[in-house]
Amino acid sequence: MAHGYQYPYPCYPPQKRSSGCVGMGCGGAAVVAALFVIAFLVARVGGPRHRESGPTPPAHASGTTQERKLRAELAYLNEISEIAWWEVESNNVYIGFSRVPDDPGLVLICQGAALRGNRAIDFGVHVWGSVGAPRGARPDTPGVQWYETTARYGRIER
Repeated sequence: MAHGYQYPYPCYPPQKRSSGCVGMGCGGAAVVAALFVIAFLVARVGGPRHRESGPTPPAHASGTTQERKLRAELAYLNEISEIAWWEVESNNVYIGFSRVPDDPGLVLICQGAALRGNRAIDFGVHVWGSVGAPRGARPDTPGVQWYETTARYGRIER
């Protein structure tokens, strides 16, 4: 090769420069492609989550692993005749009672649900119970009074 001859492809044959190739040759396009793929994956994984509005779907419907574990562990609530409905949303459980339970009582039912849920997911569980609350009601629903309890580290906190 004569001095001053510019080969048409910047990276072949290999150049004897210590700084590598000039411009986008020698893998520059690969680096840009890799950055594009990483940005795509980050956007896909960390993108916005769309939640359903309205009540939590039944136990067989999709949800987070935490919600599915809670639903499975608290399925015994379906056997208590005073419970009209119950819903799981994240680590929160909402229980609607049709009437005040005779035995063991609203407080003990809510505390038992909190403890069982806490053991099932190894994370704090908040349980709200209310008599006569409509399905889908939450603590900020006007005109509904709630009893609240929380279980963390295997014991009732409040």
